[in-house]
Amino acid sequence: MRESRIQNEQLVKVIAAVATQLGLVMERKRAAEELSRTNEILQSILSNMGDAVIVADKGGNFLVFNPAAERMFGKGAIQMPSTEWSHRYGLYLPDKVTPFPHDQLPMTRSIRGEEVDNIEMFVRHERAPHGIWTRITGRPLRGSNGELLGGVIVCRDITQIKEEEFFRAGQSRVLEMIAAESPLVDVLTSLVLLMEGQAEGLRCSILLLNRDGKHVRHGAAPNLPEAYVKAVNGAAIGPRNGSCGTAMYTRRPVVVTDVMTDPLWADYRELAQICGLRACWSTPILSWQGDVLGSFAMYRQETRGPGPEETRLTEIATHIAGIAIERQRQQEILRERDARINLAAESADLAFWVLYPEQGTAWMSDKGRRIYGFDSNLPLTCELILSRIHPDERAAVKADYDRACSLHGAFESEHRLLLPYGKTRWVIMRGRCLQMSMEIFWK
Repeated sequence: MRESRIQNEQLVKVIAAVATQLGLVMERKRAAEELSRTNEILQSILSNMGDAVIVADKGGNFLVFNPAAERMFGKGAIQMPSTEWSHRYGLYLPDKVTPFPHDQLPMTRSIRGEEVDNIEMFVRHERAPHGIWTRITGRPLRGSNGELLGGVIVCRDITQIKEEEFFRAGQSRVLEMIAAESPLVDVLTSLVLLMEGQAEGLRCSILLLNRDGKHVRHGAAPNLPEAYVKAVNGAAIGPRNGSCGTAMYTRRPVVVTDVMTDPLWADYRELAQICGLRACWSTPILSWQGDVLGSFAMYRQETRGPGPEETRLTEIATHIAGIAIERQRQQEILRERDARINLAAESADLAFWVLYPEQGTAWMSDKGRRIYGFDSNLPLTCELILSRIHPDERAAVKADYDRACSLHGAFESEHRLLLPYGKTRWVIMRGRCLQMSMEIFWK
């Protein structure tokens, strides 16, 4: 019995030892399975991320290069010296020309132990000939003891954001040209080029409606054939006069998806075929009062209508073009008015000028400029005109002027002008203060 009991105890010990070992094996198996599941999850995350993720060891060898990274940089992980990364992957500084210095690359800096945030880089290669903009964040990889093991970078595609930034900057430059009173043809050409740059293969034009309201004239079409531009210039508008002539006549957008079959293009079909134009969408340019100023058109070499982005571009282009054309027309009206005033003043042997106190600006007839000794091209201000009054009488004349302005009434003054080189001249000045300006004439 005793031997049996001893044998049983030994058997129990063996079974317990075996059970312990089996438990360890099972635990290790569960840990391995858990690790495998974790790895699968991580691999799935990396594979489905929209951002590019790249991991490299401290020797610059790539350990992770997810599918988004392969799409962004045109190829997968290639083991090579870091000095070749910029050349092989097409990495450039924001000027789009200078290769990114290898020692300043976000991955290189992360491997050195630096933290890198929001570095912008331009990437261009065979699969992305027009380039990709990316914003990169990088961090060093360290072991549990703080030892530097390598680096990881995350790259986000910001191409659409950058293109919108450039587009808005381009709009601002065109508006600045309008404010600076640049020639209308320069403004409209810049606007057309800006729109064409937003889509590959897009060609645009702007036509102006003459004051007779019946005929068009060339505005801007830098990338349309000269033969086409000449043929359209001076054409009449009407219900079947191409896309632009019809748009101006009907005051509504006209979409022609195929110029070879659309009846609106019957008179221009042969010319369009020679110039390689297949589709044309035109929108009238209207003033804030609703008057037709011209038209903006988009041309394509394939038969189709405009997409949402092209519709958005058209809305922007017609708005800016309307501002530019209307401003030029207002300037023409002002020049014509000034010419009539000059003619009337010269005929009556009077000098005439207008002050605009709120803006601090002034206008003066040709004879007035001669009397005051101002060059014909010199921009005039209220202060400049006041400075010509003799110092001994300046305060009194200014007081009469201010009193007339406050009462919206008339004033009269006889005083001296002190001209360049010390010469004096007596004048009699009569003026009336209107709501927004002071009109004055004298002899």
